[in-house]
Amino acid sequence: MTEEQMEEARSKMLNTFAGLDNGEAFSQIFNDVTDILFGIVNERGETTDEDLLEKTQWRLENTLGYKPENDFDVQA
Repeated sequence: MTEEQMEEARSKMLNTFAGLDNGEAFSQIFNDVTDILFGIVNERGETTDEDLLEKTQWRLENTLGYKPENDFDVQA
């Protein structure tokens, strides 16, 4: 990912919190991150490291509103 692509992605993610004051945005992010952390703790030892990493990445992407350009669905 180039610097320009990262900057464009950051700009899109900031839109997730547009209209919220700083306290509301912080509270939303804090709650989402603690939910992710508790999910990691609960799933540790119950799933593979690779699956846990992917789930964590997806949760963070959802929290920040990040939609990767190269996102694709795996068909089984």
